[in-house]
Amino acid sequence: MFSLKNAIYIRWRFLFFTIFLPALLSAKADLSMVNLHVKPDFKQKSIQVVCKQIWQTASDDSTINLLLYPQLAIDSLLLDGQRPKWVRNANHISILLDSRKAGQRHLRVVYHGKPLEAPNAPWDGGFVWAIDPDGKPWLTVACQDKGAALWWPAPEAYSDHPESAFVSCTYPANLFFKGNGQLVEDKKLKNKLRYTSWKSTYPINTYNLSLNIGDYGLIIDTLVRRNGTQLALAYYPLKRNIDAARRQFQQVKPMIDCYEQYFGPYPYERDGFSIVEVPYAGMEHQGAIAYGNGYKDGYLGADYSGIGLDFDFILIHESGHQWWGNAVTAAEQGDEWHQEAFCTYAEYTYVRCRYGAAKAVEYVNAKKRLVANEFPILSTDDSGIDMYSKGALMLYTLENLIGPGKWKDLLLELQENFRFKPLSTDELVRWMSVKTGRNLAGFFEQYLTRADIPVLEYKITQRSTANAPDVMHYRIANAVSGFQLPVSLVERGRPVGQIIATGFWQESPVSSFEVMPDENASYFSPVLLKN
Repeated sequence: MFSLKNAIYIRWRFLFFTIFLPALLSAKADLSMVNLHVKPDFKQKSIQVVCKQIWQTASDDSTINLLLYPQLAIDSLLLDGQRPKWVRNANHISILLDSRKAGQRHLRVVYHGKPLEAPNAPWDGGFVWAIDPDGKPWLTVACQDKGAALWWPAPEAYSDHPESAFVSCTYPANLFFKGNGQLVEDKKLKNKLRYTSWKSTYPINTYNLSLNIGDYGLIIDTLVRRNGTQLALAYYPLKRNIDAARRQFQQVKPMIDCYEQYFGPYPYERDGFSIVEVPYAGMEHQGAIAYGNGYKDGYLGADYSGIGLDFDFILIHESGHQWWGNAVTAAEQGDEWHQEAFCTYAEYTYVRCRYGAAKAVEYVNAKKRLVANEFPILSTDDSGIDMYSKGALMLYTLENLIGPGKWKDLLLELQENFRFKPLSTDELVRWMSVKTGRNLAGFFEQYLTRADIPVLEYKITQRSTANAPDVMHYRIANAVSGFQLPVSLVERGRPVGQIIATGFWQESPVSSFEVMPDENASYFSPVLLKN
C-alpha cells in the first residue's frame, strides 16, 4: 500500500537525520509555560531578559533541551532554584536533570545581548529596530524563519508549544508595548519608564510570541456574531494612523463572520482579536496580528489578486492564519505547507463570501500565475511561493473531488479535531482519507512531491454510428499510483458534466467535438491529442 512517508523519504532524509531525529530523541520534556521580562535598549539595539519556564518532565527524562542564538549571553541559569549542570554548544543548550522524577521543573534563565536584526522582515526575520514617521522608536519582531531562539530560549522540539505565555516589558513611558493575548498590567514607573505585561491563555507557537513597542493608539470594538455572542476586537495603529485604521479595519467583522462559517469559531475567544501596526508587511502573531500594509487595499496598494478586487490582502491573509497556522499548526517545519496552503485557500473563501462564487473561482485560478512549479512543495530546495498558491489550488481541486458540501463539513471537523494540536503531513492525509472514505495518499503525493502538475491527455473520436455519441478518451499522463483528478467538462462555456481521470485510459460519451475540460474547475494542464 502506498505511504506518503515513503514517497517523500529521499527528499527529506537530510533534514530528518540532521535536524528532526536528534530533536525527537533528545527533547522529550514538555514546556508548559513561558514568562519573559524584556528590557530593550533602543540606542544599543540590545535586550536584557529574565525568562522563567515551567517544564513537565517524565521519570526517564535526562535533559531539558533548548535553543538560544549565541548572540545572547547567559548570565545565570537556575533549575528549581539550584545551579544545574548544563552545556551550551552554538545554539543548543542541554540542562542535566539530576533528579529523575516526573513533575514540574522550574527554570530561570537571565541573559543579554544584541539579537539578530531582520535583513528583510518577515521573510528574513529578526528584530526590527525602526524609527516611526514622527521620529519615535519602534521595535517589532518577526522570527518564523529563524525561530524564536533568536530572542528567547525556546524548546528544541519544533512541536513543543507552551500552554500559556506571559511577556512583560520595561521601556520608555512615551511608547506602548502590545503583546500577545490579554493585557494584564500597565503602569508608569520612575525615570520615565513604563511596565506593561500581556498573557496568552492558549497554546502558542514559539515563533508567534512577539514584541511590539511603539507610539501606539487604541481602537476598541466588538463583533456581535450571528448567534448573539460577542468577540472583543482591538486595533493598535500608530497614533498618527488612527483614522486610517478605523476606516480600513471595517473589513474585519465581515471577514471573521466568513471564516467562522467555514472554519468554526475564532480560536482565541478569551484573548480576543487584535491587530498591531508594524514596519514590515505582516505576520500572523497570535492575538497580536502584525499589520504593515499601509491601510491600503491589495498588497501595499497594488492589486495582488490580478482581477481587480478591493480588499486588504495582508489583513485577510494574516487573519486566516489564526485558524490555519496558529490553531491547526505544523508538527515540523516540513509540514508548514499545510498552514500556508489552507490559509491561502481561506482567501478564496473570503472572496466567495464577499463577491460570490463566480468571482471566487476567478480569484483562485488567478493564483496559477504565481506558481513556479520548479520544485515540489515537499522539497529540500526552495519551493518559494508554491506552498501558498499551488497548495491552495490543490485544496480547491480536492474540494471539487469530494464535493463542496462535504468539503465544508470536513474543514469544520478538521479544525475541531486538531485545534491546538501539531499536525503532520502523514496524519493529515490519513485523517482525510478516513473521513472521506477515499485513499487520498496518491492525490497528495501528486501535488506535494512532484514539481510538475497533472497533465490531462484527451482526444475525442467521432461516433461509430449515426445514433452513437462521440467519445472522449482521457488519462493523466504523469499520474502517480492512486491519483484521481476531478475534471469538469464544458461546451461553449456551459457545464456538461464531470469525469474522474486517473493514470489509465478511460472513455466517456460526450455530446460533440466542442466539449473540452474546464481548467477553472481544478488544477491541471490539458493536452489535446490528435486522432
